[in-house]
Amino acid sequence: MSAFGGFLFAFGMPRAAQIGHQQLLPQFFTPLAFLFAWNFIKKPTNRRFIPFLSFTYLQILASIYLGWLFLFSLLIFFPVAFSLSQKARVDAVSYFKSHYQVAIASLLVWFALLFLLLNPYLEIGKVVGYRSFSSVSQMLPRLVSWLTPPEGSPWLVLLAPLSKDLPMMGEHRLFMGLTIVLLTGFVAHLVITKSSLLEPDRRLLIKACLITSLVIFVLSLSLFDYSLWELVYTVVPGAKAIRAVARICLFFYFYLLIGVLLGLDSFLRMTIAQKKSRIALICAVCLLGMSEQIILNPYSFEKAPLINREAELQELMSQGCDVAYVFTSEKKLNWIEQTSAMWAGMRTNIPIVNGYSGWTPRSYNYVVERQGFPGLIKWLQGRFQGRLCYISEKTEPRPLGWVLPDRQAVSSVGNFKLSVFQIPLSRSTQKSERLNP
Repeated sequence: MSAFGGFLFAFGMPRAAQIGHQQLLPQFFTPLAFLFAWNFIKKPTNRRFIPFLSFTYLQILASIYLGWLFLFSLLIFFPVAFSLSQKARVDAVSYFKSHYQVAIASLLVWFALLFLLLNPYLEIGKVVGYRSFSSVSQMLPRLVSWLTPPEGSPWLVLLAPLSKDLPMMGEHRLFMGLTIVLLTGFVAHLVITKSSLLEPDRRLLIKACLITSLVIFVLSLSLFDYSLWELVYTVVPGAKAIRAVARICLFFYFYLLIGVLLGLDSFLRMTIAQKKSRIALICAVCLLGMSEQIILNPYSFEKAPLINREAELQELMSQGCDVAYVFTSEKKLNWIEQTSAMWAGMRTNIPIVNGYSGWTPRSYNYVVERQGFPGLIKWLQGRFQGRLCYISEKTEPRPLGWVLPDRQAVSSVGNFKLSVFQIPLSRSTQKSERLNP
């Protein structure tokens, strides 16, 4: 049963639907951190508390998006678990009283490392600002989001009409399959009516996980254009940086799978004495649930052209650039071109003016995108002094209305050509430097 849960966690349809967002793939520290968290709740010790903090930090380090969502889920799971067990509360208080020096030292180190990791994000937030809740609300799950499978799923033929009016469709494909829906209903009934038959530790874990998943579901749900997530967005630190809230489904299913599959395993152990019969039934459930995860023609692309493009841009940026701007045609998929520019800039350690990002500085969009190259020069003046590398495709005509200043050098590599321009300090900046030497 644990193998079935691990398969759905790693390869289920909701994760496959987000395969293009690679920042959502490295979630391997979540199960380890949760294992130590649960063991700590059962019996608090230093050997469980410190690894819990360590693996939680590593999950944040592996993916800021997943790390924040994991921390948010723990803010729900711990209060739920401790509220369900008086013994767990007493043991936790006793641990922190008797080991307060180790606990405080560990937390201080953890918070210090966390601050060093997150401080650049806090600083950039001051520059680019935060998204409005109206932009976030488009990516809050609706009820039909949980019945929306990814492209290529056999379920799509049947369920597609339900989700035809969803905004930002790519972020609402949260369906895990009918097997999990039915098992959830069955185990919820089991816990409500026959929870006394479960072992105490299992009963606590199953209830805590099911309630945590329910709270996540309710908090993130948008119903009749209203959502409790607006309170989370306003109150919880870091929530304003989370745009695609529907991705919290990865943690909703993490807790749900633990609760449901542990509950099912306990029920089968209670009701089916013969091991072979129990294994046969488990295999049938696993095969049924796994077969639902099949996706025909999954999202894929040939990586060689992108690697070559990145290498060409990287070679050009290495030719004495202080900062680079990569022009891409509006006729092409802009984000693909910009992603190549972003990777080339990171590999050469050259700042990229445009690149690819989910957000931009407040003054950038209007000045650069609407005024073109003259707007870019205007935007850079006062912010930057040095060699600007303007990179475009060889066959790309000069955009209408772009008057290029005198260029210092021109070269080309592969499909791209490079023009280098010297950006002087603006007069206002020069005056400021004379007044403030």
